[in-house]
Amino acid sequence: DRYVHEVEDEADEMFRKDYATLFTYYRGSVFNAETIRFLLLAQQDNADLFGIDHIHYGDVDDDNENRGFKHLVKVIRDISIAIGKPVLLVAHLRKLDKRRKALLPSMDDFHGSSDIGNISTDGILLAPAWSMSASRPGVSPTFFGIPKARDVGGTRLVALCEYDWRTKSYGDSYTLGREEKPGEFQPLPTAAVPFWAHHHQPLSAGSGATTNGGV
Repeated sequence: DRYVHEVEDEADEMFRKDYATLFTYYRGSVFNAETIRFLLLAQQDNADLFGIDHIHYGDVDDDNENRGFKHLVKVIRDISIAIGKPVLLVAHLRKLDKRRKALLPSMDDFHGSSDIGNISTDGILLAPAWSMSASRPGVSPTFFGIPKARDVGGTRLVALCEYDWRTKSYGDSYTLGREEKPGEFQPLPTAAVPFWAHHHQPLSAGSGATTNGGV
């Protein structure tokens, strides 16, 4: 018990020191476009980034759910532009066909209106890398992709990294690759690694040796 209290005290001190500006708002009985508009405008001078987790918890004031979510996302986009602060929006994906072999879902796979992906400025997609072997116990290989980036352009590159279940965080390093064939992760050769990929690491022997997503 003493050890637990020491860890909790250390965690509290860390949050006070390093995350003093992290605030969480838990939705009430109503969480619609007007609620979100009020919160973003009220806190615009107190935050550098807003995160909404997730958009499908929002209430839509429309009999047509797709049209309602389109309006909700558009309101968030317009306010973000007006106040000059980015909004990180988490969204559910449709239930994917189990026969599908793609490493990552697409922007069209967001649940509900396709306008969720169309209106967003950037898109980040991730999925469990079931076909890859973990480097050690307690971690889960994960694929990341950025198919949409309005300012610099999207990319076909796929990043393989590991999620640590003990620390609830992703590792600092990753392996860049491409999906040359459906469900197949092909790591980039050293000569093809972009100059900006400072944390890229080649796959080591025994780490993710299986690359066929159909396995």
